[in-house]
Amino acid sequence: MEAKHYIRGLTGLRGFAAVWVYLHHSWSFSGPRKIAVDLGGFSLDLTAWFSIGWAGVDIFYVLSGFLLCLPFSEHAHGFAGPVALRYYFLRRLLRVLPAYYAQIAILLLLASLQLYPYAIHWGDVLLHALMLHNWDPVFNSSINGVYWTLPVEFGFYLLLPLLAWWLPGRRWIALLALALVLTIGYRLLVFQSLAGQGIEYKVWRLEQFPGHLDQFVIGMLAAHWYVSRTHSRFEPAGRTAFDPRWSNLLFVAGWVGIGLLIQFFLKGRHLAYWNGHPMLFVWHGLVAICIAMSILGTALGSPLARLLLNNRLAVFVGVISYSLYLWHLPILNWVKQTAWFQGYQGYVFPAYFLLTLPLVLLLSWISYFLVERPFLRLRRHWPS
Repeated sequence: MEAKHYIRGLTGLRGFAAVWVYLHHSWSFSGPRKIAVDLGGFSLDLTAWFSIGWAGVDIFYVLSGFLLCLPFSEHAHGFAGPVALRYYFLRRLLRVLPAYYAQIAILLLLASLQLYPYAIHWGDVLLHALMLHNWDPVFNSSINGVYWTLPVEFGFYLLLPLLAWWLPGRRWIALLALALVLTIGYRLLVFQSLAGQGIEYKVWRLEQFPGHLDQFVIGMLAAHWYVSRTHSRFEPAGRTAFDPRWSNLLFVAGWVGIGLLIQFFLKGRHLAYWNGHPMLFVWHGLVAICIAMSILGTALGSPLARLLLNNRLAVFVGVISYSLYLWHLPILNWVKQTAWFQGYQGYVFPAYFLLTLPLVLLLSWISYFLVERPFLRLRRHWPS
């Protein structure tokens, strides 16, 4: 929180994204069914928001592009010196690996005691240690189902210094065009090679790097615009002299766009989507634009974003969000195997979510406090 580019509301947004993924998984494990709210003669169908909770990962990708690009953009605009790449890569390693390796060690210990459903395969463990487990669908999520996103993120981290070269002047237009061509082209070519394959296999292939490169680059370009508009007024707390009416408009328009994409383009089209619906190739890019708008509104001091994302609860969840993302699935799996879950009468999702929520928050806080925070503190005095 002492970092130069820390923006408190975006920590809250990261917490929301992690909880959204957790909500999606708890709903899926409970046996997906319609979720609707009765508003006195009018039924508000929220099912699409639960079924597409994996869009929380899209928020992570765009947010990473935005936050990590800020110092590179300052340099591109001539506001700061070059980024110290040595410390940049060390920061990325210390941010991701300690909690990741600690969890793998704990889950392997539990598996050896037959308390975690994983048959230990040391070749698989080595691939996970090297972040190469996405190369094989058998190992893609064998230890923990959320691990597949980490190599994708690391691909972005490695590529960012090269992508940043395209920021000065009008080269950013070529960067955006290149990202769109690579991402859409990758999805089209991969999809053409998957005829007759099941949905799970299609998801594995299509979601790999560079299948989300457009989202990361859109986050980068949002950061580049943000720096160009606010640098002279930049404050570490993320408050600027930007007109709050415009920041509110950006924030609201971003979430309205996300809602429209969810409700009208994916609702009831799950099978059609993975079987070649045109939105399969452009949906992530479109939703990334909307996410970037909400990020900009938050960063520019939107009063509404401050109310929703800048409060103590949202920021607390955001601080522990990485550990929450790592630990929620093992806890959901563990509770799902209990006699309580197996013998529950009625729809289990509400009780399942409320029962696992305190466990997830507690374990995530412990993981953050004991594993993440000590390594994060090492970075405090390093150059940006």
